[in-house]
Amino acid sequence: MDNSKFSKEYCDKIVKYFSNSTLLKPISNFERKHKMFIVRENTGFDWLWDDVNTLIKTNINSDHFLTLWISVLRYDKGDYFSKHEDSPNQSDSRFMSGGIELSEKNDFEGGEFVILNETVEFDRGSLISHSVITPHEIKKVTNGTRWSLHFGINRKKSTI
Repeated sequence: MDNSKFSKEYCDKIVKYFSNSTLLKPISNFERKHKMFIVRENTGFDWLWDDVNTLIKTNINSDHFLTLWISVLRYDKGDYFSKHEDSPNQSDSRFMSGGIELSEKNDFEGGEFVILNETVEFDRGSLISHSVITPHEIKKVTNGTRWSLHFGINRKKSTI
C-alpha cells in the first residue's frame, strides 16, 4: 500500500461505509451547513484512525500524530463551511489541522477548499495540512456531494 495518500478504492470504502449508515448528523448554524460524524480513538473505527495516523506520519514526520478526533464530513448541494480558524485560542492539544478529500472531483460542483483566500488544488486521498490559526473555508456546494475528513494533528514535545 502507498502510505503517501489514500487510494481511490480506500476513499470509496470510506464514502460507501458512511453513505450506508445513519451515523452522520446534520449540522447547521450561521457558519456552516453539512452532515458530520466524529470518530474517536478506540471506538470501533481503528481501521480509519490507524490509516489517517500513518498518512500523517508519512507526509509530515514520525513525531506528528492524529489527536482528539476525525470528522467525517458530507457536503450536499447548498452545504458550506464559512471562513474560520480551527482553534484560535489553542484550547486543545492540536498543533495543526489536517484533511483528506474523499470524493472524486467530478462528484460535485462548487465546494472548493480555500486556505488564506487561495483554492487548494484538488488531490483525492492526499493529506492537506495547515496551522490551526490559518483562515480557511469550504465554499457552497452547487451540485452533487463532497466527502472529506478533517482532524487534529499534534506533535511530540522535543526532549532538547
